[in-house]
Amino acid sequence: MLGAVGVGFVCAVYASCFFGESFKESAAEVIKGLGQQAAVEALMNTAKGLAAAVLNPTAAGAYFAAAAGFGVAATAAGVASASLGGGGGGGASAPLGTPQIAPSQSESRPSPHR
Repeated sequence: MLGAVGVGFVCAVYASCFFGESFKESAAEVIKGLGQQAAVEALMNTAKGLAAAVLNPTAAGAYFAAAAGFGVAATAAGVASASLGGGGGGGASAPLGTPQIAPSQSESRPSPHR
C-alpha cells in the first residue's frame, strides 16, 4: 500500500504543476481515494470474517481485526481529506466527477400540456 501512496502523491504533484490544481487539493483527493479503498477493504474483511466464522472459526478473529483496522484507516483518511478540503472520504462519487442527480419529474417526461 505504501507504493500506492507514493504513486498517488507523485500524481498529485504532477497535477498541481501541470494542470494548475493546488497541491493541497490534489493531496486531499489522493487521501480521499485511499480512504475509499480502505473502506472497501474493511467490508471485504468483514465478509471474509463472516465466512470464516462458519468455515474456519479460529481464523475469523483475524479477519474482523483487519476489518476494524481498515475501518479506522478509512475514517482517518476521511477526516484528513475533509480537513484539506477534499470533501471527506465517503461514498458515492462518480467516475470523472460526473454528477449523480436524477432528473426531476418535469425533465424526465414531456408535459402533455405543452
